[in-house]
Amino acid sequence: MKRILGDDLLMEKVLVVYYSRSGKTREVAEYIKDLLKGDIEEVISLRNRDGFWGILISIYESLFRKRTPIKNVEKDPSSYDLVIIGTPIWAGNLSSPIRTYISKFRDRLKKVIVFYTYSLKREENSERNPAKIIEDELKKMGVFVREIISIHEEEVENGSFKEKLKWKED
Repeated sequence: MKRILGDDLLMEKVLVVYYSRSGKTREVAEYIKDLLKGDIEEVISLRNRDGFWGILISIYESLFRKRTPIKNVEKDPSSYDLVIIGTPIWAGNLSSPIRTYISKFRDRLKKVIVFYTYSLKREENSERNPAKIIEDELKKMGVFVREIISIHEEEVENGSFKEKLKWKED
């Protein structure tokens, strides 16, 4: 067994970047920041995503791979050895605020790990596998990902995501 977020990452300057609508992705991001003693940056959407209409806008932007206005960030990702990006999955795709962040800073991302939170269960080998979709979308943007980690909302609610991040079968 090896650590996914292993001790080798403690030697690196780490930035955890995330967007969270419900708070689940935020909880995971905060844990990773503490685990790796890194810095954190929340991506803030300037579009109202509250309520039913907010959900519809989010799904539309995700399905059609739209970007969205985001608040200016404070931390420059190029000054970090590793950027860990956290996103919820909306309609099987990246959230639009994270898509916007990656698009804006893709040339400044040296080494990237992505984690995503999701609520619908999907087959890992299906066409709609979010990890494959994320990898392909980021590759098209010129961003190559070291690792993609999936975290179901139940794992956040019961805390089992913490063990998932620490250990992985070889």
